[in-house]
Amino acid sequence: MQGIDISAYQLNLDFSKIKAQIVYIKATEGLTYTNPLLKLQYQKAKAKGLKIGFYHFLRTNNPIDEANHFLWAIAGLESDCKYAIDVETDAVGASLRVRKFADYLISQKKEPCIYTGLYFYNNNLDYTVKDLPLWIAYYNKNRPNIKSVGWQYSDSQIIGSIPVDHNIFDVGILLNKEVKTVSNNYNKIILLQKVCNRVGIRGANGKPLVEDGLNGTNTTAAKIKLKAYIAAVTK
Repeated sequence: MQGIDISAYQLNLDFSKIKAQIVYIKATEGLTYTNPLLKLQYQKAKAKGLKIGFYHFLRTNNPIDEANHFLWAIAGLESDCKYAIDVETDAVGASLRVRKFADYLISQKKEPCIYTGLYFYNNNLDYTVKDLPLWIAYYNKNRPNIKSVGWQYSDSQIIGSIPVDHNIFDVGILLNKEVKTVSNNYNKIILLQKVCNRVGIRGANGKPLVEDGLNGTNTTAAKIKLKAYIAAVTK
C-alpha cells in the first residue's frame, strides 16, 4: 500500500491529489507541541477515504507523560494504523524511552510501532524494543533487508506543489481489526510471489520478487510470466 506522512509543514496540501491509500499525521511532539492542523488534516483524510495513522515525535521527557500528551491530542479520532513512535534524535536512553512509551500505549489498548531511520535503528536502539513493528526510513531505490511493516523511501516527492514523505506500507501497519479485511488477498499475493521466486520467474526489473504481499509492477509482470510458464509446462 502506498502511503504518505504529513505534519504542519504540509499546510496547503491538496488532498484531492493524493494517490496513496494511507496517510500518517503528526499529532504531537514532546510534552507541549500539538500539530495545529491535526484535526483539519484528519477531517480531510477521512473525507478522501484514506486509512489514517498518527505519530508522536519522541523527546527526552518522561515517556509516560509524552504518551499521555499524544493520547490526549488524538482522543476521539479514529485510527486505522498502528500508533507510531517517531524516534530519530537523542540517542542516549532512547531504547528505554521507546519501551516505556510503547508499553504504556499497549496498556491503553493501542498498538504501537517504531518509526526511525535505518542507521538510528541499527546503532542506537537495542534488543529491548526490536520486538516492536518497524517503519523504517531509508532513501534508496531498494528496500533495506530488515523486517519492517513500512518503508519510507523518499522525503521529496511532490503532491501539487507540496513536498511530502512517501512510503510503502505492508498489511502489518494496520490495526488488527483492519488486517482481517485485507489478509486474504495479501496471503494470495504472498503465495504468488513465493511461487514465482521458487521457479525462477523475475519481476519487471529482472530481480526476484520482494515477498511483501503488494501487487506492484514487478509482481504484476511476474504474474503474466507465470501464466505463460504454466501454459508451457502443461501442454
